[in-house]
Amino acid sequence: NFTNKEALSQLAKLMPADEVQKQVRKRRAEAAKEIRLRKMVTEMDQDDRVALQEERYQRYHADCEQRQKNGQKEISFDEWVNQYEWRYDAEERAKMRTAWPGCFSRAGPAPLPVESWEVDYLTHKEVDKLVYHRQTQALAEARRQKEGSPAEAQKEGFHCKLQVDEEDLQILKTAVVQKGYNYWW
Repeated sequence: NFTNKEALSQLAKLMPADEVQKQVRKRRAEAAKEIRLRKMVTEMDQDDRVALQEERYQRYHADCEQRQKNGQKEISFDEWVNQYEWRYDAEERAKMRTAWPGCFSRAGPAPLPVESWEVDYLTHKEVDKLVYHRQTQALAEARRQKEGSPAEAQKEGFHCKLQVDEEDLQILKTAVVQKGYNYWW
């Protein structure tokens, strides 16, 4: 805390007094900054991405243990992400089933079963989607009743009739309409 008088007197013997004061202020500012940073880091809420990454590493280590028991070669985390992580995502599994309807496996043909957690996830997702659509429709109806029937909305864009003379009309019909428009010049 730079309050020890004996240490300050020792420094005063080695350096001029104004230099000691300058160094003490500098060190106090650094210590205060470090304390503020420490508080900020310790008081912050845990980032969801950290928990997600820890969960990924747990799955990776569990798969590595299983590979070791099965006598398979070890793989790095990056290889695991590319080859196996999709198995823990219901949407990715559904994509693989549509791409490989009968079978899919690295070692050869094997069925990709639908697991119970996958059904639960997809069911909840569909239920949430239905609830969302119903809430949206109810809110839209309430808004319509509150505001009354909406007046005809004016279309966005350019509203005018193209006026051309006979010569320009012929050029448009022959050059642009019949031959098509060439976008690359």
